[in-house]
Amino acid sequence: MENSNIKTILIGDTAVGKSSIYGRVNSNEFNSRHNPTISGEYTTKCVISESGVEHVIGIWDTAGQERYRTIVPLFFKDAKLAFIVYDITSFDTFKNIDSWAEMARNNAPENVILFLIGNKKDLDEKRAVSFDSALEKGREMGVSFTTEVSALTNEGIDELLQMAVNCYEQNLCHHQIKEMKHSNTVKLTDTAGNGSAQQNSCPC
Repeated sequence: MENSNIKTILIGDTAVGKSSIYGRVNSNEFNSRHNPTISGEYTTKCVISESGVEHVIGIWDTAGQERYRTIVPLFFKDAKLAFIVYDITSFDTFKNIDSWAEMARNNAPENVILFLIGNKKDLDEKRAVSFDSALEKGREMGVSFTTEVSALTNEGIDELLQMAVNCYEQNLCHHQIKEMKHSNTVKLTDTAGNGSAQQNSCPC
């Protein structure tokens, strides 16, 4: 498998910590005085998958405020992953993840991979959303991965990026297998009775 540039979008309500996660990926720093994101910011990070392939994750930080939300769909073009972020201390931000998932599915490519991410894990004593609730919601939404991180302490950020490239490879492999099966079906239809198709294995 060749290395890839994996376009990834950070989405979610304002003040859930998207820009803080972005800052960790960009410079491994935490800035507690972020101004609200108005349009978008972009950074890249090289991550080696479990299969040993180096990928570049290109992350877009997007606006969460309602008045800027109309421009967010513009960032979904060619996106491979969408990180839906909520604040574990705010149940309202958790309630709104459905609308963000809908936005992703309506504007991103059909095979976009969705992650559900609870930020501010360091504030466990102020928790308003249990991880079990998040897992259940993630299954209901059909996301590929549900996790919690802390942009403040950096807990879970590296693991998040690792899982992102692994899921990307698995998803790519799955779609390549489907394409090969479809191709073989067409060939069998065209040459019915003239032999049998060979079994294909994943090229990944």
